[in-house]
Amino acid sequence: MGTRLNASRWSLALVLIAAIAFPFAANALGGGYYVGVMTRVMIYALAASSLNLVLGYGGMISFGHAAFFGAGAYCVAILAQEGVVSALIAWPLAVAISVACALVIGAISLRTRGLYFIMITLAFAQMLYYFFVSLKSYGGEDGINLAARSRLPGFDLRDETTFYFVVLAILAGCLYLLGRVAASRFGAVLRGIRENEPRMTALGYPTYRYRLVCFTIAGGAAGLAGALVVNQHGFVSPSLLDWTQSGTLLVMLILGGVGWLYGGVAGAAAMLLLEEILSNFTGYWKLGLGLVLLFVVLRAPGGFGSWFSRGDSRG
Repeated sequence: MGTRLNASRWSLALVLIAAIAFPFAANALGGGYYVGVMTRVMIYALAASSLNLVLGYGGMISFGHAAFFGAGAYCVAILAQEGVVSALIAWPLAVAISVACALVIGAISLRTRGLYFIMITLAFAQMLYYFFVSLKSYGGEDGINLAARSRLPGFDLRDETTFYFVVLAILAGCLYLLGRVAASRFGAVLRGIRENEPRMTALGYPTYRYRLVCFTIAGGAAGLAGALVVNQHGFVSPSLLDWTQSGTLLVMLILGGVGWLYGGVAGAAAMLLLEEILSNFTGYWKLGLGLVLLFVVLRAPGGFGSWFSRGDSRG
């Protein structure tokens, strides 16, 4: 067990070193474009990892997670349009707005189970989607262009390499916190609720509160990912809240491994890099992605995470 844990730590250290070295190597070889590609991968890795907390650890199949992703993005874009460009203000507010949305939606949705929970989270996400469509003063269906990236003291986020490292630091910090949550008593109770909620209730645990806290934390993390994605793309539209976006995050998680701490990272990397590679050869790249997904479901039902040592990272 100790040897396996040490091997896992060495593997993570090597991945982190490679991630730090990547932009320097890419720029030196004239591949600066790929720095932006990897930044996008990390942003979606954060969004998928936030969904992993809900689905992988809490056992809640949410089909409306994009609502929090999009809400965070819109918060930053609207604040920028009103003249608030400081990341120290806009990004925490994006998290706060997403947390508030998750708290309200979760408080209602978590009173249901199974298919009803899936449908009510989808319904709330679509309500938020149409809410932003109706905001004509902020672009409506056309969305909002971000005049410039947020300003972070000491960092020039207009520089792609600098922005890459900021996103990398945020992703690493969030994964560390997620790992601490998974290893804590709170995480153990969540896994117990996922496996046998009636038993946990009989033991005296307020399962509704635990699930609501889990849902709310995940919403805040998704909102932070939304704040980052609008800064990278320089644009946000209601499509970021659409049910297809929630489906994309679910596919990423299925590819990477539901319940594996790094499942969101592996899934986002696999899906977005496959998209990048296959789209260079054909406009039907989604067919190739579908074949890969079919292969993973048939040969590795646990996602790519089932091919790696699970250690203490899996719930």
